[in-house]
Amino acid sequence: KILLTIILYAAFLYIHRALAPWSDQDEISQYGYWTKLIANGFTYSTIDLSRGLPKFAESLYSYFYFVLETTIFPKIIKIIGLFTTAQLLYFITYYITRKIKYGLTASLCFLITPEFSYMASSLKTDNVMMVFEFTGIVLAILFFYEREKFSPKMFRNYATIAIFMAIVATSIRLSALYSFILIS
Repeated sequence: KILLTIILYAAFLYIHRALAPWSDQDEISQYGYWTKLIANGFTYSTIDLSRGLPKFAESLYSYFYFVLETTIFPKIIKIIGLFTTAQLLYFITYYITRKIKYGLTASLCFLITPEFSYMASSLKTDNVMMVFEFTGIVLAILFFYEREKFSPKMFRNYATIAIFMAIVATSIRLSALYSFILIS
């Protein structure tokens, strides 16, 4: 009960931080800039190409900016992604250890990591990459432990999903390349 209470408290802290209009200068000048441009239907003739081209992760959340014209909704969606990753961590830890307490402890340690409190409530692309990357890694771990229970066709289908998740993570940031190599 204590672990669940602390996890719930962390959820409220993340949501509270997401309600702040801007978190830092990077968000204003880079990530939020591209999200707003994509949401408002930019053209290449109207942007400054010296800042680079828009990225995949910024375009994922531009629709949510377009709906409310604020960055709060995309941040809350990203926090849901962070808790999805924490749930995957709980699931895989519980699957390996068969102890609920260990699964909750793993999720709590993941959620109280100081870097995530900053990253999860901003428009930085690391959080988006982490959801796809971790999904692919969890599927690969399940394949390793349960490989004899899958038929070859089912194994091929699920392995394709794991590789697809790693490809999407790599398209968001190149630093996800190591997970793509690991999963393939």
